[in-house]
Amino acid sequence: ILTVILAFVAMSASAQVSKPFNIYVGGGLNLPMSPEIFKDYWKTGFHGMGAFGFNSGPNLQILGKIEYHTFPFDFGGIPGLSGMSFNTLMYGGAAKFDFGVPMAPTKPFVLGGMGMATLSVSDLEGVGAPISFDVSETKIYIEFGGGVEFKMGPTMNLFLMGRYVNVSSEGDATAFVPITVGLKF
Repeated sequence: ILTVILAFVAMSASAQVSKPFNIYVGGGLNLPMSPEIFKDYWKTGFHGMGAFGFNSGPNLQILGKIEYHTFPFDFGGIPGLSGMSFNTLMYGGAAKFDFGVPMAPTKPFVLGGMGMATLSVSDLEGVGAPISFDVSETKIYIEFGGGVEFKMGPTMNLFLMGRYVNVSSEGDATAFVPITVGLKF
């Protein structure tokens, strides 16, 4: 019986490794964390992401990814004003480690990574002529987090993950927490 179980686990692991890559797409909410001015004056935002994961073993993937995050400004009920969103374009890599056996229907995971983030602020509208902000910088970011995958079929998983992202921007670092729901193919 033990030999049959070990053979099944080995076949499952080799089946997972035989697929050389996965594609991830997802989106969700962004929670501003720091500095205080960012946390106090920008609302919960949204993001979209895409990634390409190279399988390095039954439980390890190296991800190349791109993400776009936006946070709208909180005008506090002032009528007629719009725009002035804080935007971040991120591109980089991460290592993702899955816990459990490769063919399990539910797998928790952890990930960590880094890359480059381009930060910008969009124009302020509703004050006559638009007011442009020439605020744009590209800085290094680091991230760590975790989540869980749910098997949806032979080649598709649903995933839910939360991360802490820290961008080394001018002055205090800009930090936020993206909560992502998506599909892994």
